[in-house]
Amino acid sequence: MPFETDQHLRSYLDGNQLARERMCLAILATDRRFIDVRPRQPAGGPDGGRDLEAKLSAGGRAFGAIGFVNRASDSAPERRKIRKKFEADVAAAPLDRADAMFVFMTNVALTAGDRDEMERHARANGFSDCDVIDRERLRIALDQPSGFFIRFEHLRIPLSEAEQASFLAQYSEGIQAVVTTGFQRVDEALARLTFLAEAGDLLTGLHVRFDLDRTYPANEIGHYRAFMLVYLTEVTNGIWAILFGSSDLSNRFREATDTPFTPQVAGIRHGIAFAQWERRFDMERLRRAELGAEGDKGATDGEGDVDGPTTELPAFETHGGGSSVGIDEVAGITISYRKERHGVSFPHERGIKLRDLQDADTLPFVSRSFARKVRRIRIFANGYELDDLGPGDFFVDESKTGLDIDNRFSADELKDPWVRLRPRRSSAYQFDFYRKTPRRMFKSPGSGSEQGG
Repeated sequence: MPFETDQHLRSYLDGNQLARERMCLAILATDRRFIDVRPRQPAGGPDGGRDLEAKLSAGGRAFGAIGFVNRASDSAPERRKIRKKFEADVAAAPLDRADAMFVFMTNVALTAGDRDEMERHARANGFSDCDVIDRERLRIALDQPSGFFIRFEHLRIPLSEAEQASFLAQYSEGIQAVVTTGFQRVDEALARLTFLAEAGDLLTGLHVRFDLDRTYPANEIGHYRAFMLVYLTEVTNGIWAILFGSSDLSNRFREATDTPFTPQVAGIRHGIAFAQWERRFDMERLRRAELGAEGDKGATDGEGDVDGPTTELPAFETHGGGSSVGIDEVAGITISYRKERHGVSFPHERGIKLRDLQDADTLPFVSRSFARKVRRIRIFANGYELDDLGPGDFFVDESKTGLDIDNRFSADELKDPWVRLRPRRSSAYQFDFYRKTPRRMFKSPGSGSEQGG
């Protein structure tokens, strides 16, 4: 774990100054020397030589500055760059600094000589004290119980089993104190710990339930389309986006090379087809292409040359599907993206993990006639309820749109056009696991109590 934390501190937050400042603020807030730690200008703008401000618990003030570099290598030029940044921040800090401490935080590993020289410089320029916190000290702060959640939030490094035990050992008395004042807080804390531990599991199932405003006879539904499109914030094991859903006509998503199917009748009463697709990037191929393009600038391509990078978006590839019998009455439709076979999941298989859904753009695409019947949307994954959306949480966006799978539907079917069920306050749904812990819908063996309602 120390190695992983060190590597993430080097480059995981490259280019994200806001996240860097928030992480450093959270780390400083765990240090008992400081109280009332606040940001200055996290969104940018003049900051007067300081990114953070705090009060000293022993009395006085503290000014904090942050100097991160992309892909930190700890080279001599990099250390010189950090020292210059430090000196510039000291010079720009307020002049009334006799009772003030200057704190500088960086993801570059400095030598003892670097730190001593920088701290002497701050004192020589009027500060009563100075503390230079380099990458190793940041790592130590993040790899101890008080920093585990900060590390997960900003560097996406989950707690190991040993770390969970360490956290509980250190804070068990505090947890017990919470029990005496209210069981609800304890339940929330334990639910949070459980989710953080399980968020690193392979995403074995993502399910969307569309509840209708009443139970409809099958003939009132007829042809329908219900799909969910999910774009991850970053390519994960080659996967950038997933698309999944269902429609009527049992053989709709079967390929021409599949076993011949008897002619099917349209309408949900006669059969249901379901399928899932993934939009994948071959990251190794793209890396080779970029390296090849860099090396071949100004030269003509020869035989065996690596193709240059392309901006063409890869097509969605089918990754599963099937069919089921029709239904006579429809109270709702459930669609699923699965990474399991015959009910058995493969935890070591390379794919999306539950935590990779954090901040993913998620949007239902459905046929218009079906959309007008939807009353509620619930989203589940790996036994957790991720969201529960009522009528006031979404609206039907009827602006013209489509999906890559339009060729699976006839022109007559597409006369009932695609629409999107959008959230009222943003363009797409996003899961924020930091703000809201998903509700567990099952109980663990021997737990003795339900985690979900």
